[in-house]
Amino acid sequence: MFKPATGVGRQSGTTGATGREATTRDDDRTTEGRMATLDDLLDLDRELATGNGETYRRLCLPQAVFVLPGMMLDLEQCAEAMDSSPGWDEVDISDGRLLPAGQGGYAVVYTFVGRRGQDVYRATMTTLYLEHDGEPRAVLHQQTPLG
Repeated sequence: MFKPATGVGRQSGTTGATGREATTRDDDRTTEGRMATLDDLLDLDRELATGNGETYRRLCLPQAVFVLPGMMLDLEQCAEAMDSSPGWDEVDISDGRLLPAGQGGYAVVYTFVGRRGQDVYRATMTTLYLEHDGEPRAVLHQQTPLG
């Protein structure tokens, strides 16, 4: 069963073209049973950032909404956009925080940097996860571009 981790945690990590990640964290709680941790949820966000439309269909609830610069997309629109995107060459997720959001819900907030060729995209991102069939599923994702 998906159980919220209590408190606020922080994590940073980088995933490059190799898919390998260097991670440090100052919140390293573990308990018996399945508990969603900051690492778990940031790994899901990393999988979404580097995945395709099927990844979104698998990890998001059908009613999910994506609030992006200048637009709001539903799940199918976002999945189609991911299928037509060339993807990131490199992704960095840092300064992660985990916030409880009611029973069976969590919000993760972090700084995202994605590189595609010479283009770099920096944003503060928030994803709200809700428990569905014992697993965390994204229901809301929001991006605020940084300078």
